[in-house]
Amino acid sequence: MKTAERILFTALALFNQRGESNVTSVEIADELDISPGNLYYHFKGKEVLVLALLDLYCRQLDKILSSAKNTALTLPEFFSFLYLAQEQHFLFRFFHHNQVELTSRYSGVTPKLQRMFDALKQCVDAQLNQYCAMNLLSVTEKDQAYVSDLIVALFYQPIQVLPKLDEKAHEKKHIDAFLQRVLFVLRPYLAKNDGGLEELVQFVQGSEQESDLHLSKTTIA
Repeated sequence: MKTAERILFTALALFNQRGESNVTSVEIADELDISPGNLYYHFKGKEVLVLALLDLYCRQLDKILSSAKNTALTLPEFFSFLYLAQEQHFLFRFFHHNQVELTSRYSGVTPKLQRMFDALKQCVDAQLNQYCAMNLLSVTEKDQAYVSDLIVALFYQPIQVLPKLDEKAHEKKHIDAFLQRVLFVLRPYLAKNDGGLEELVQFVQGSEQESDLHLSKTTIA
């Protein structure tokens, strides 16, 4: 792995653990066992480092959003799409620890995060419109807007700190809870005579469905 990549991944891990404002460039260099001058050669200041991580986050999330932008996803595929997007949200979670503080110090952060927010909202709106047209969802136009807003709000909810869990267990617990809440929001509007409803419930709630989830994720990755 190149030095610049090692710096990025180490900074990301430290920012996620402690919060970006509590980590200095010198501490990142110490963690990597390189000199501060070497770090500065690759990233000339912490702002450059933060913006480089933001660009990486946007590229990763863009790939997922683009896969769903003009695609009619089935309901399980929609949940897989949300799962993949939430993985990136979790991976770059320091951006959402204290967004007000972060954006006040780094002016370049706000427009990029807003663009990602808008793109996610458009994807969710498009999929809900499709499900209404197919009679998979029974919801008024006004309520549909509320449902869409709730799903996006759930996506951006603060990530609970669970110090007793390792990284992967923490991620899984968070994403599972997110998907279950999305299902809770959608379930009252899902067509009761649709045979796929129970399958969807099992897909979201059953841990034994993890292998199926992985297979479905590959269809939109």
